[in-house]
Order: sequence, then structure tokens, then C-alpha cells
Amino acid sequence: MIKKIFFIILLTVNCFGFSQNVSRENAEILYGEKKFQEAKDMFDQVIKQDPGDFIAYYDRAVTEIELKQLDNALKDINKSIELSPRSIKLYCCRSIIYCHLGNYEKSIEDADYVISKAIMYADAYNQRGYVYIQLKEFAKAKEGFDNAILYQRYSKGGVAPFYLNRAVAYAGLGNFELALSDVNFVIQLNPSGQFNYIFKLYLLKMLNQNDEFDDTLLIARNLFPDNMDILTFDLARAIEKVDIPKITEDIEKLSKLGCNTLLYHKLLKTYYLLSNDKINYSKEVDILKYPEKLDDGGDLNIVSDGNSKLFFDVYSVIDPDIIFTKEE
Repeated sequence: MIKKIFFIILLTVNCFGFSQNVSRENAEILYGEKKFQEAKDMFDQVIKQDPGDFIAYYDRAVTEIELKQLDNALKDINKSIELSPRSIKLYCCRSIIYCHLGNYEKSIEDADYVISKAIMYADAYNQRGYVYIQLKEFAKAKEGFDNAILYQRYSKGGVAPFYLNRAVAYAGLGNFELALSDVNFVIQLNPSGQFNYIFKLYLLKMLNQNDEFDDTLLIARNLFPDNMDILTFDLARAIEKVDIPKITEDIEKLSKLGCNTLLYHKLLKTYYLLSNDKINYSKEVDILKYPEKLDDGGDLNIVSDGNSKLFFDVYSVIDPDIIFTKEE
């Protein structure tokens, strides 16, 4: 089954700072603390005080995106546009909402409109590229991220997402070398990002750069010792190398963390098959009969295209039916 990319970084919308109203200041604090429901309640008060404040509707829409109240977010951003139709950043926000709703055509229309009014609006190019990733149109996506990087000085959200998104497009095109170059740059900008290392590990295996893979895996494990995706990489590599002590250690750690992904159980099945543990092998076979009861793999759902190698191909293990992608 073709699956949907998981890890593209959506445009971060800077939506505060337009008013000296105390309620707005309090809402900004709540939003910054990720207390989104409380922030929304505060924006409700602002709107009651001034129903014509288009920024308040915009702020509340952004907060509702975080709350996954997408229908409400769309209503609020439409109201904001109605009150201030010349503010192009509102259309960029609506593009994000349409994308979340799966209405990619309208999302592209809004991004195109923003670009037509402000050709150097980097965030709009980034958003349009993100939509094309969802559509598996990787060449168009790359073009969008190229332009976002070209005009990055005009972005308020930072440049790291542009390079990471372009790396995804490169991976979709099968150009893992350029994808790796972009990811390495992102890691320089943000060395504490867990996903950056997960993506790098994937790319290194695609390129069969095992020495650097092992070095990166060691760094990642030290930085994020309880990250299930990194531990899953470690388990897969240990199975590939037939490192029994490491396999045992990783299985114990993943079990304690409650790992229940499809990929994890595939690896267990492979290990028990190779070790001729028929009882545990049979248990894993039974578990895998009901994949709908398993988790989807989190950050290990990495973009794949027709030319991409299968995960189990690069790890030289037996079961070949898992790829690093996410269900549509």
C-alpha cells in the first residue's frame, strides 16, 4: 500500500504580538506553554470584546490547528480574511488548514495566491512544497523548497524546516546523497532534533554507508536513549550483524517502553526465525495476522518511492514487506 509521508515540518505560524491587550498577552503565554485549549478560551474573550478584530480570529484559528479543530479553524480564518482580505499571511494560514483537511487543490490555490502577491514569501513556497509531497509530486515539491531556501531571509519561521523538507523531496526522487547533505546541514542548525538523526540513519542505510551509520547510531542512542525509533534501528542493525547480546538488550528495552509497532514485530519474527525459536516465532506470526492492532511505526515512516530500497533489503533480513512509509 502506498503510504503518506510522516515527517514533513509544517509552516510555523507566528500569530501573536499584534495587540497590547492583557488578554492577548495572557493568550500568548498560554500558547507558548502549549496550553492550547486555555489559549483558545482566552482568544474567545478577545473576540467577544471586539468581534471586528481580524487578528483575533487568525490567532484563534492557529490555536485550533494545534487542537486539531480544523473545521473551526477554517471558519475563523475565513472570517479573518473577510475582515482583512488584503492580508496575504491569512491566505498562507488557510493553505495550511486546507492541507490538513486533505483539500490539496485549495491549499495550492491559496499558496499560489500568496506568491502572486509577494514573490519572495518563503513560507508560502515551503507550504506549497509540502502539499506536493503529500501528492507524491517530488520534483514540484523540491522546486518549492528550493524557492523557500532562495528567499529564506524573508521567513519568520527559520530555515531548518526548508532544508529538511527538501531532503524529503530528494529522498522521494531517490537522490539520497543530496538528501543526506541537507539533513547534515539541518543537524548543524539543530543538533537536538530527534527526527533529524532518524532520517539521517535511514539515508545512510539507503546509501549502504554502514560505518557512518554505526557512528550516527551511537550518537543518537546517547542523545535519545528512550527513543523507540532509534532503538528499532539499533535492533535491526544488531539482527543484521547477529549481535545476540545487543539484540537481547534492545528487545528488553523496547518491550519496557511498550513498543508495539508492525516493524518491531516483523523484526522479532525475523530474529526468532533465525534463532530457530519456533515458539516465539509462532507468537509473532499470530500477532502479525492482525496488523490493525499494531502501531504504525512513528518516525520510522519515511518517504518511499518506486525506486527506493525496501527496509528489509538493506538490512539483509528475510521478511521483505515493510517499507518506511505511512498509510494514506
